[in-house]
Amino acid sequence: MDTHIQQIKGIRPEQLSGATYKTQSPNGVIFITINEDAEGNICEVFLNSGKNGSDIMAIADALGRMISLILRMQSPMSNEERVGHIIKELKGLGGSRHIGFGKETIKSFSDAVAKILERHYTTHKRITLKS
Repeated sequence: MDTHIQQIKGIRPEQLSGATYKTQSPNGVIFITINEDAEGNICEVFLNSGKNGSDIMAIADALGRMISLILRMQSPMSNEERVGHIIKELKGLGGSRHIGFGKETIKSFSDAVAKILERHYTTHKRITLKS
């Protein structure tokens, strides 16, 4: 790998710990895997939804890669700040359909991802993210 790209992305630790969540979205079930380093910083997110080769799977893969890239990049922002910004950008985005009611409403694929990220972070860190 190009050393310039390694500097931008950071080096992935050999071992990470994580959790996988199953949630619903207007596009169907999503499996969201959130991996953390030894310090508890979220390093990468994998999204799996739909069948391989489908448009929704391609979008899920792309969104997971972009979230992971942002989380691993060298930055003066803390991991908490970056996670907070990701959640703020994705949460509440609506599509043509939604599922659920009230506070449990999932407005889109990205809204479902943001809500799981927020739940994971606040549960594991026992803090409320600043938006």
